[in-house]
Amino acid sequence: MKGSGDEAPCESSTAEDQARAGVKKLENKGDQGAVKHLLDELVADVVTSECEYPEDFTASNVRILLSFAACVAAPASHFLPPYLEREGITLLSTDEKTSKNLIVLACVLFYAVSFLALLAFQYLHEKEAILFTKQKKGVSSSSGLRVSTRMERFDDVYKITIVERKSARGTTNSDPMTLERSITKWIDEDGVVAEKLVSKDVKRFVKAFEKSVHKAKKR
Repeated sequence: MKGSGDEAPCESSTAEDQARAGVKKLENKGDQGAVKHLLDELVADVVTSECEYPEDFTASNVRILLSFAACVAAPASHFLPPYLEREGITLLSTDEKTSKNLIVLACVLFYAVSFLALLAFQYLHEKEAILFTKQKKGVSSSSGLRVSTRMERFDDVYKITIVERKSARGTTNSDPMTLERSITKWIDEDGVVAEKLVSKDVKRFVKAFEKSVHKAKKR
């Protein structure tokens, strides 16, 4: 008869084997944020790697730029006034003290504008999107895809929505399509993700969307 001390190494070995094999496993299936984040990564990888849609980094670059601009404002408000004071440079006012206060105020306003611009960009443009792609060669779509995902709180249903991105004329030729799956179909009771099944379902979904776009263009 084996004691509990004999079982622990086996469990540890299994976890190590899974890690070496590249198996994705959730430590806590009840952490909805972690579940969604992991599935988002898998979905994005399938669309770009297996469905061969080149990723468009424009949105992420804009977000990084706005974040950087907001971050620069904080050290600027701290270090710029003393530097200008040392160099005897006055900006915005001939009075040194007034100039210092105005520079700090300008930095605060710049931070506020950059931060609000970032929030507006995320709310109005990105929303729930996890991926923007460019046009794929050989498909009817004249533009790329916008892939969004959603999981309601305390719900096990993971939703993927694909819509054709608007063309340069600001139009789109198809309606959005949504795939719904219970996470229990993709993640087992031990937290191991069935990556092949996720890939199969997502590829089938993308193919169905491509067919709907092709039919819409024929009308």
